[in-house]
Amino acid sequence: MTRPLPSQQELVWIQTVDHAKAHAGTSSAAWNAIDLFLGGIGQNLRLFGLLGREGVQQALKEARVKESATSDERPLNVDEMGQVALMWRVSRQKLGLPDEDPTPEEEENLWLLPPGVTARRSKYLAWSGDMGVKSAPKKPVPARKPPPAPVPPRLPADLSWNIERSVRGSLAVKGHSYVEGCEHLRSIFHNGYDAATKIPLLRWDGDTYYEPDPPAWNRAAIYTRHGVFLDLPDAVDYTFFGITAADAKLMDPMQRSCLKQGYRAFVSAKLTRHALRGSLTGVYAGSMNFDWLMDLTGILDRGNMSMLANRIGCALGLSGPGVYIDTGCSSSLVTADMAATHVRRGKIQTGLALGVNALLSPQMYAVRCAGSLLSKVGRSASFDSNSDGYVVGEGCGGVVIGYTDKIEESTPLWIASETMQDGRSAQLTAPSGPAQGELLKNTMRRARVSAPEIAASECQCNGSHLGDPIELGSLEKFHRAAGRNDSLMCLAGKTNKGHGEGNAGMTVLMKTILLVEDHILPPVLHFNKLNPHIDIEGMPFYFVSETSLLPHADKYHISGSAFGWGGVNAHFVWQSEMPKQQLPAQPQYGTMMPQFFPPMQMAAGSTQVQQDPLAGGQEEQARSGQVAVSEKEGLDLGMVRNMIMETAMNVNDGEQLEMDSSLMESGIDSLAAITFRNELQRKSGLNLKGTLMFDYPTMSEIANHIVELSNG
Repeated sequence: MTRPLPSQQELVWIQTVDHAKAHAGTSSAAWNAIDLFLGGIGQNLRLFGLLGREGVQQALKEARVKESATSDERPLNVDEMGQVALMWRVSRQKLGLPDEDPTPEEEENLWLLPPGVTARRSKYLAWSGDMGVKSAPKKPVPARKPPPAPVPPRLPADLSWNIERSVRGSLAVKGHSYVEGCEHLRSIFHNGYDAATKIPLLRWDGDTYYEPDPPAWNRAAIYTRHGVFLDLPDAVDYTFFGITAADAKLMDPMQRSCLKQGYRAFVSAKLTRHALRGSLTGVYAGSMNFDWLMDLTGILDRGNMSMLANRIGCALGLSGPGVYIDTGCSSSLVTADMAATHVRRGKIQTGLALGVNALLSPQMYAVRCAGSLLSKVGRSASFDSNSDGYVVGEGCGGVVIGYTDKIEESTPLWIASETMQDGRSAQLTAPSGPAQGELLKNTMRRARVSAPEIAASECQCNGSHLGDPIELGSLEKFHRAAGRNDSLMCLAGKTNKGHGEGNAGMTVLMKTILLVEDHILPPVLHFNKLNPHIDIEGMPFYFVSETSLLPHADKYHISGSAFGWGGVNAHFVWQSEMPKQQLPAQPQYGTMMPQFFPPMQMAAGSTQVQQDPLAGGQEEQARSGQVAVSEKEGLDLGMVRNMIMETAMNVNDGEQLEMDSSLMESGIDSLAAITFRNELQRKSGLNLKGTLMFDYPTMSEIANHIVELSNG
């Protein structure tokens, strides 16, 4: 289907034929056929626009497409003709010309043609007579708009709706909020805490419904006692929002949570009630559970799901749209994508994206157990072979998205986001690896970011023996096809906060926001043995096993995903700049994660990240453990060989290995190789590549390499 003409904002960025191709969706084969017929236009969009209608029509009819060296030539199909015609109309729009053929009077106002193309132009322009001879106009020439403003010197690689630094500033997360407070959430992630608990009696008696091994016919049994529950999830001062006591008593607790967290997010963004009242601010709420409605019949406004978004719009007098979205587990990330898209397109000034999940009914727990979704032991073990399901979690959070001119250090800039559908897959709820790969590709293209620029990615992985391998497989194919050589740090917040279902995407957003604010990578919990269905051999991945610092860089790109069980998937990319004042070394993070990005030279706990004027000299820092061993003095080869031998035995079940034998051939697999490299890095205080065992196959070679690094 032919796309519409670009808006004025998009038109500014369309400068070459490739940009017009990207907008029209024209294939390279179709355009190459047209270009060959016309004699070689190259990237000169102006020249293409100066061609007459009849010349373009002739090219569309006579050009022949050759898709490969072995394929036969064919004429353009209807779709390709429409796409090329749209490119011509875009080029005419760029020149400020109507769709009709130009008349001689217009020639004086057109840009000069490049040397050597006058003959080519005269061949295809649809007017008679010599180019230098004036003739009467065919029809009155309508007044045309002045040429567009000059474009920035740096042009995007392709047409993108995302203009990172536009005249309105940068699209960013201006404020955020999460139930129980962001500091509480930060503490859970940074300290590696699992928030799962037993089902509280305030919800229901877990022992009454508990049956460890329920028969298949008993679909009301619950085989787990655990979940991530919030204290007083519905606590809100209803009088503050002008809600009567009668309404508040019957309101869905999820409405109350969204009302409270939405207001807190606005406060975090420094937006007052006066500024919000009557403003074009949209509210987008995502969820997938409706426990409250099961006990309410005929009370539509208290339990209706659309009220999740409309309550706060009414309370604060907002004029933008109030939208409720249910795409399953991707709901709240889809709301953020929609809010960012509407802000970027100018439909609203500010967008509030909300996500919420509440566990209010044992019946819904029983439904999950009937589908064998929940973990019997009450733990989400992403990537792990012993995972038996996920632990479900409550949560509510919100982010305020808008343009800002004041970019502070560590402000998460919303570079790009994308929402797509799985399409045809094995079954309705089966994930699709190719669709997930296409989602990654489209998001990165829109962000104008290459795969190696992504420092870390928050995965959807919740411990599914099917979903985890598919997601990591699509990540691996995308990053390997993009030429990534270093390691991508894979994160999984579901091991801390459980699977928030409709709120899962918001938890992903909040975790990555805290990550770019603090530059700290939280660990993946309960990860002991890799899921056997995940083929990690050669994958450029690193599973963060302990609280770590991000490697030093001028800017970071962090991505995250949320996948809906019906096939609606969402992905986003943040950008954050490193604070000018670098972080001091923190003893509580004594064993930092290795870094894999060659330009960034930061040893874990080294002076490169601390340089505190009050910390004393290097000797004092060394005594406190804040200076890497390699910075105190060069390492002794004999000491290093003993250290490597001891480490190799630990990861190889105590079996002693020869110093000159190949570690891979001695039985150390890829997963053990990661552990081996991490332990060596921790003990030596040096940055060691993720490909250490491949670059230096024997322990002797590794020892020599470490000594060389320490000495120089």
